[in-house]
Amino acid sequence: MYPTLLDEFLQKNSQKFKDSIIFFKGFPAWIYRYLFQKNFTNLSGEYFLNSKGYIDVKKFFDYDKRKYTKEILDKSENIQILWGFYEELVYISTFLSLSLFGRKPLIVNNNLFNIYYPVDIELSDEEYSYLKQIQEKEESQPILNQSPLDIYYQFYADIKKNKDVTFVSYINKHTDEGFEEINFFDEIDFDYSIGIADKNTISVNDIQYPLVVNKIQNGEIFDEIKIQLEEEHNKKQISPFVNLCRKINQPVTIIKGNKFYNKEETANKYLYILKKYWGEENEFRELKFYKDPDKSLELETISQGHIISEIISQCEKAYNNDDSYNDIFITAPTGSGKSLLFQIPAIYLAEEKNAVTIIVSPLISLMRDQVESLKDNGVNFAETINSQVTYSEKEIIIQKLKDGEISIIYLSPEFLLSSPIETLIGNRKLGLFVIDEAHLVTTWGRDFRVDYWYLGDYIKKLRELLNMKFPVVCLTATAVYQGPDDMVLETVENLNLRKCKYYLGPAKRENIEFEIKYHKDLVGSHDRFKIERAKERIEEFLERKEKSVIYCPYTTHVESIYNELDAKYKHFVGKYYGDLDKLTKNDNQVEFKEGLKKIMICTKAFGMGVDVKDIVNIYHYAPTGNLADYVQEIGRAARNPKLVKGKAIIDFTPKDLRYIRTLYGLSAIRQYQLKEMMRKLCEIYDEKKVRNILVSPEAFSYIFSNESDLENKVKSGLMLISKDLYQKYQYPVLFVRPRGLFSHNYIHVPYSIVGDFEEMFGEYLTEITIDNTRVIPSIDKLNGDTKIIDSGKVFEINLAKLWEEKYSNKTFAEFKREFFEGSLFEFSDKIAPRVRFRVVYKYDFDDVIKQMENVMEKLVYIFDELKTGRGNKLFTSNDFLELFKKYLSDFNVNTYIANLILQLFLVDEEDKLDAFTYNATDFKFIQHEVDAKSGEKRYRVCSYKYRNIKSHCIRLLFGMKPDRSISSKIYEKYLPVSKGEWSKDNKDVSEFIKIASLLEIFKLASYEVFGGRNIELFIRINDPQKLRYLANNPRYTNSILSDIERRRKKSEQILTEFFSKQIDNKTRWDIIELYFLGKMDEVENLLSQYKSEI
Repeated sequence: MYPTLLDEFLQKNSQKFKDSIIFFKGFPAWIYRYLFQKNFTNLSGEYFLNSKGYIDVKKFFDYDKRKYTKEILDKSENIQILWGFYEELVYISTFLSLSLFGRKPLIVNNNLFNIYYPVDIELSDEEYSYLKQIQEKEESQPILNQSPLDIYYQFYADIKKNKDVTFVSYINKHTDEGFEEINFFDEIDFDYSIGIADKNTISVNDIQYPLVVNKIQNGEIFDEIKIQLEEEHNKKQISPFVNLCRKINQPVTIIKGNKFYNKEETANKYLYILKKYWGEENEFRELKFYKDPDKSLELETISQGHIISEIISQCEKAYNNDDSYNDIFITAPTGSGKSLLFQIPAIYLAEEKNAVTIIVSPLISLMRDQVESLKDNGVNFAETINSQVTYSEKEIIIQKLKDGEISIIYLSPEFLLSSPIETLIGNRKLGLFVIDEAHLVTTWGRDFRVDYWYLGDYIKKLRELLNMKFPVVCLTATAVYQGPDDMVLETVENLNLRKCKYYLGPAKRENIEFEIKYHKDLVGSHDRFKIERAKERIEEFLERKEKSVIYCPYTTHVESIYNELDAKYKHFVGKYYGDLDKLTKNDNQVEFKEGLKKIMICTKAFGMGVDVKDIVNIYHYAPTGNLADYVQEIGRAARNPKLVKGKAIIDFTPKDLRYIRTLYGLSAIRQYQLKEMMRKLCEIYDEKKVRNILVSPEAFSYIFSNESDLENKVKSGLMLISKDLYQKYQYPVLFVRPRGLFSHNYIHVPYSIVGDFEEMFGEYLTEITIDNTRVIPSIDKLNGDTKIIDSGKVFEINLAKLWEEKYSNKTFAEFKREFFEGSLFEFSDKIAPRVRFRVVYKYDFDDVIKQMENVMEKLVYIFDELKTGRGNKLFTSNDFLELFKKYLSDFNVNTYIANLILQLFLVDEEDKLDAFTYNATDFKFIQHEVDAKSGEKRYRVCSYKYRNIKSHCIRLLFGMKPDRSISSKIYEKYLPVSKGEWSKDNKDVSEFIKIASLLEIFKLASYEVFGGRNIELFIRINDPQKLRYLANNPRYTNSILSDIERRRKKSEQILTEFFSKQIDNKTRWDIIELYFLGKMDEVENLLSQYKSEI
């Protein structure tokens, strides 16, 4: 039957094949053997086949390329059908233009599979293990092949085994070239039934599904195959397989199970655990969930006990190796008892199965509170590991976890990602994996945390590589389901969840009334009006003795409102925001909860983990996010059942949304920054000649202006690049993961104490033998150059081992802070941290100097024209770009490079002396603001300091001259790190970084920094050519970032209409309900029925 299918396909496309080279992608070996039997001409011939009849790429390892080229070009003449393996396309494209064949390349795709294809390559277990080690190894892996096995990664981005079947993800070589691709199997429409999955049902997203499809395509027939669709879009995915089954008379049944909850489980089956630990008087609560929000808004009451029984049922299936278990996603309001839903299953698993439950939580305070609460109730096998735990405490907890004394462990995502699972739980079984506050995974959300996104790869690795079976339970208070602002399905996808069941609670809180006053025409200052209105509201709330929260976009708003209050009120008012000192925040939160303070003025930081039940009013100075964020914040009112009503209050003006735009403009990642990150990765790859690289976030510091958030910006940028390329090419072009708690770190030890220090800490040290002398040229010719000679030795230090063996009584946070402050070691002379600073020049140093002198001179002209010639008006990056092209036409500069240059010279907010004056320096003389309407950055030259940049930069650059005895193009030194954030406070280091950044921007050099406070990142570049192509492609934009921007604009439109129209209370909640269910057409229809006051 199968040869017949191939004959039909060849006949159907015979005309197209005559003028083409056909490359078959992802087929079993019998297809290729049949093509050989048909006497169709193969490019390479049978020499390159393995014993199964599939191409053996190892044979390309040492084959003469000139000989190969001649052979395949000779074959292409006077041949009707010329074909090859897709691997041959990959190989040929590295050294030969396919246009030489005079034929169009045509890709025939085995569309039974997506991304990963089962192929008949021959790999022993030892060879497979070697290849996986290459992928995972954090040390440098040379591009030049050391073994014939290394060549596999020139053809495949990834290789994995599943039940002895080898699956590969191809390096994609045809998409960007525009080669035509056709699918082997036709897609057909088919019907499915609604049914319940059993243990014989295979989910489309199960690892079993491709194994079954592979057996079918290789001729095996089953009595029946039962496949479950997860989502409607899965129909297209399995359509070719259904078509194949029909052609070969293979019985197949397709079902689509109810992805929402069912009430089959017994509600009170595990009530005994609740009563045992929480008290005999307790019963499970009744919660409301949508029965099927895809079909209607009907709600149904579900007991906590039902959900707990469902979770335990899935845990037992996984524990018993039954692949039909489901993951579960739950949305329910704060205060509804969500934590109980996973704590009781965790207790059951500990007591009945001796299995571990991992709970990932974003806040230390939240983890600590839940663990203390469990212990107060008699659950003595729960613990938490976070940055406030000492090394000794951590090791004791981990040992107890391995020994079975602890079974419930709360972890931060950062700690979990840096810890191999076996080092945490040993040989014990993982029974349940819980992700609390799961909305943090959503890439476009206001509260997105990049480490939550990396959890998806972690879970996938546990399940696929380690073959661990466990359900994942995700919980959050509010998340939009489907529609353009979807958060639920994006979270499920990002976390790689399987066969997910949903419990979606309503967002409606009808015991909260809206008091929205729209102020259209203001007289006087907008900010003055807002502060006065907030002050008046606070006084009203205090007079009525109503506990209230005042949400503000900025910390400056919090302070301004507080400072305006009369002294008699301040005693009853607390403040809360991220940068406020920890002690004050904690005191204010406790006093607010206990009623000693009636008002909390705060930013969004007063959110997760806050459980105060008697709040009456939520007042918004202005919106602080999208509609979902607003609803989450007002949902903190009226949580006490005895409190009948709460109020959501705002004095809204047309200018209020400027705060959201401004925050977005200051903090969001831009397209030009992602392009520059990609270019920088290519630079590192070219210089190191490796695919596996370790990078420090500091290497990208010139791309981002907010250095205090550099690590998260870099991790987020790399995630956006990785995810976008995966979606674009359907294989992992780039793989990224955080490396661990410590990076490579360095210290300087004075000669006076070197002997004593080495005697005490020698086993943790490796001496750096490089000459670390630095020369800073004199400003004028009358004085000599300054030579800086180290007064001691520089060492690389193993901080991980040092913390473990010498400072185990300190928390990770304490140990790291004291190391970088230089107070960790108690010696008479100070031992200080260093950073390794390395610059690789692309030209001879003298040529670099000449080019930089020219660039700096012209930059002075440009800033002069902006400052004096144009009256010091505000300008945009495009204005700057026009001038740059005028004065420096030799440089190929575009908008994104213009933005990078301007960013380097921005003054920091802390340098602001008053509303119009800044503490400018030779490198900081440009201020900026964000246009309230367009969100575009606008700039102004705020000082004449720019006139010094040429002399200052060239002087510093001379101090970075390569040591020609080592290399004519490499400058490498170990520079001192001052207290605090080295990149800000240490002028010496930061100015070197600025110079290196300019060299990088103008493509005169590349630089790296190691040893800073930030963790290193492991990056594997599976396809350097693809990365380079897109980095240099002016038309490439990151589609995920574009989608985030689109959502933001739509969100602003919805907020504007919601706050500016006269809408009754019931309709407002109807709008919110429809919004949270993704029914945007109905939302817009409802809003359109009300008159706008704008």
